[in-house]
Amino acid sequence: MAGGRVIRGGLLAVAVGLLAATPAQAVRLSRLNQTADWSGSLSNTATPAPDVCTSATCNGYDITLRLRRGAFRRPGGMLVSLKWPDSQLDAFYDLDLYVYGPNGKLAARSNNVTYSSAEGAWLQNPRNGRYRVVVAGRDVIGTSPYRIHVDFKRGWTVHTHETNQLADPGPNALPYTSDFVFLGKRPRKPRLLIPDVEPSKPANFHIESAAGTTFYQSFDRGLRHQPSCYPQETSGADADHPGSQQNHPTRCLRFDQGLRNIGRGPFEIRAYPNNGNGTDAWQVVYRSNGTYVERKAGQAEFSNAHGHIHYRGFEDTGLYTIGPHGRPAKLVKQMADKGRCAVDTTDPAFGQPSNGPPHYFVPSTCDTNDNQDPKDPVYPNAEYFRSAISPGWQDTYPWFILDSYIDISDVRDGRYLIVDRVNTSGVVQEKTRANNTSIACVEFHGTTAAACPVVRSR
Repeated sequence: MAGGRVIRGGLLAVAVGLLAATPAQAVRLSRLNQTADWSGSLSNTATPAPDVCTSATCNGYDITLRLRRGAFRRPGGMLVSLKWPDSQLDAFYDLDLYVYGPNGKLAARSNNVTYSSAEGAWLQNPRNGRYRVVVAGRDVIGTSPYRIHVDFKRGWTVHTHETNQLADPGPNALPYTSDFVFLGKRPRKPRLLIPDVEPSKPANFHIESAAGTTFYQSFDRGLRHQPSCYPQETSGADADHPGSQQNHPTRCLRFDQGLRNIGRGPFEIRAYPNNGNGTDAWQVVYRSNGTYVERKAGQAEFSNAHGHIHYRGFEDTGLYTIGPHGRPAKLVKQMADKGRCAVDTTDPAFGQPSNGPPHYFVPSTCDTNDNQDPKDPVYPNAEYFRSAISPGWQDTYPWFILDSYIDISDVRDGRYLIVDRVNTSGVVQEKTRANNTSIACVEFHGTTAAACPVVRSR
């Protein structure tokens, strides 16, 4: 179902093939300060590619550009952003985004395979004409309501020498691109674009588990139950170093744990399994022309529970008693450091000036070492994994994901603080470390957990 439009300065909607735009979905834009928003929803559909769209499985929107000549004298573009509820960061809530140009050919796409709640497609210096935006339900069970936002931004695209063994250029290709989009004014001379990572506030607390269909895959979909620890966790089968890393928990505190990049440059970590000692992690810091430098940044190891590479030693999360003035006091339980495979899953900057397109998708991150770059300054043409977050985007580990919990088997019920710190050793180069700590208050009793109530003075 396609929804209504909101025009600010002007804008909105269309489709492909059998999809036809209604007058309310067709919009004309003539100025760079114009923006627009749509809303809609898709229900119970599986559309692996846009060429099999029907009016029941995809929604379409038309945009006609009539910009003045020279509008993009300074580099810029049109960003089409798609977002559905973060609460649907779950299996079988997956939407994809495709944009077709005036010639009818695919001009941009964003089709992260799974476990995301946003997509974003960038068109560099778009020429005038009619564009068709298509929202497709890759796999949706139930209903996914969504919002679309379109705006113009200053920014530039650079092409890198990176290749991917799984990528191909067609509209049905896996989500991968060797092009980077950087927002803002392009520097005259190449300069480093530094990331800035911050942990999101822990939220969405649970003392229960969800559906664990395989050793790695887990999802919510309302299938919540006891015990709160998955069998793999209680048995210790999820230990990356069996017998030495963790106990056998029987009560697990679970919560959403996010890592956001608010810097100008990507936050990217590479691991080369066939080079060096195979576990060294390297931070990639990009320049404004697409070249980059690398620096050692700790370790990346294989995660038994998740079946891919995790960047280790970067996050430090613990449960603390509450001291004077509501500050953390005594450490009660340390969360086992299982590392993270970061990818662009959520878009907290949706609709904001700082919002840009995603770059890091599944696959082609830490799931497979199918990336190579002949210009790699450390290991030219070597295969590598990468864990990464685009500027403005966030990687979120939802509460139900396996191998991510605090063991509270022997912890008394009550109120505590969860403290999440990142980059405590400073191994990652970032703009500032002043925002590297987040704190949340949680209260749990038995098998229930919730954020502490907030008392507001009148």
